[in-house]
Amino acid sequence: KAQSLNLPYELNAQQKFAVEAPINKPLQIIAGPGSGKTLTLCCRIVYLIKSGVPPSNILAITFTRKAASEMKDRIERLISQNPPHNVLGLTVCTFHRFCLRALRLNADQLD
Repeated sequence: KAQSLNLPYELNAQQKFAVEAPINKPLQIIAGPGSGKTLTLCCRIVYLIKSGVPPSNILAITFTRKAASEMKDRIERLISQNPPHNVLGLTVCTFHRFCLRALRLNADQLD
């Protein structure tokens, strides 16, 4: 289990439960607007990295470039407060960017 996260703010009980859920099982987060989903997901990613999951094995997909950029910035800020870990290889992008990347990587297999 990862050591506790060094965060500049407190998570509520539900957020903490989601962040610290077992890393070997799927996790689904469903919540309304303004409930802290992005914060929870960012903290979860940092928790995964601190638990030994390589950042290159983590994929975070969102709908807009702005949201992806903000999420990656937030994760980078959180991880900088939790040395010696880093986000090298972490993928945070839009659905479109991810699909484009997959197509480019596998273009030689297309007819």
